[in-house]
Amino acid sequence: MVARAVAARHPEVSARFVRSDEAFGLNPKVANLVSAVAAAKHDLVHQSDGNVRVPPDYLRKIVGEFVAADASVLTSVVVGVGERSWGAALENFQLSGFIAPAMCLALEAANITCVCGKSMLLRKSELERDLGGLASVRDVLCEDFVLGERYKALGKTVLLSPTPVHNVNVSCGPDRFFARHSRWLKMRITLHLPGFVADLGSNPVALSALAILASGFDPFLSTVAVGMVVTKAVLDHVAIRLVREPMPLRYAWLGTLKDLALFPLWVNAIFSRTVVWRGRRLRFGKNTQLVPIDEPSAVADVAPRVR
Repeated sequence: MVARAVAARHPEVSARFVRSDEAFGLNPKVANLVSAVAAAKHDLVHQSDGNVRVPPDYLRKIVGEFVAADASVLTSVVVGVGERSWGAALENFQLSGFIAPAMCLALEAANITCVCGKSMLLRKSELERDLGGLASVRDVLCEDFVLGERYKALGKTVLLSPTPVHNVNVSCGPDRFFARHSRWLKMRITLHLPGFVADLGSNPVALSALAILASGFDPFLSTVAVGMVVTKAVLDHVAIRLVREPMPLRYAWLGTLKDLALFPLWVNAIFSRTVVWRGRRLRFGKNTQLVPIDEPSAVADVAPRVR
């Protein structure tokens, strides 16, 4: 295994491997994390997803930011990189051209820090003492955002680090993009309705297409709408260029396609609260609390995965 090979090359760094309990809860990521957090030797704990790449000095920087602000949780801006397929390019367009700028805009314009589980730094003792530990979100789909909101409700400091992390999406099909963002929009409407509505307002490509159809392809309105689409495409590439290398030219047109594809997913999120996540059909309610629809057989018999 890659992780064990890395640990073997660096015996000077203490490393432990723990097993996750897939029967712990309906959120498999939380099930993976709970054993790891319990095994942590120190109070300050950092977690990141397996497809996240960080700079060599990342931990030094974020711990400094965390301590200086006397924060309870630190999260980072997420940038998508590494695309070698259309599906991966769609993912990275959304992450770099929308999600990263939206996280910064929410903080600067509305003083809202959106906690993203791609990278989180927190105190183990505080999580257990004040929030009831990870067990309190084991059946929550959007556990990172919910934990962040609970910290805020307690008057704790939640910090967005200016040091970005890179979410590496290299090769995947468009189906993964559609599944992920369909799920994300359903979470969005459940967690923050104003933000969900604002998502449509930030999609002038879909609104322009609707305007053209509604006008019966009126020449003047169509010209204005096409101008808005072109402007949005240029702004997307400017936003991407601010956080990473330019998107390869062969994928440049996918930003417009991505915005058009997101509109039916946005509409579907108004009516649907059902998702398929890692092979399980789930329904969620307030704050993305999960309820299984089709309980898989012999869940407890599934071999735990090593993390």
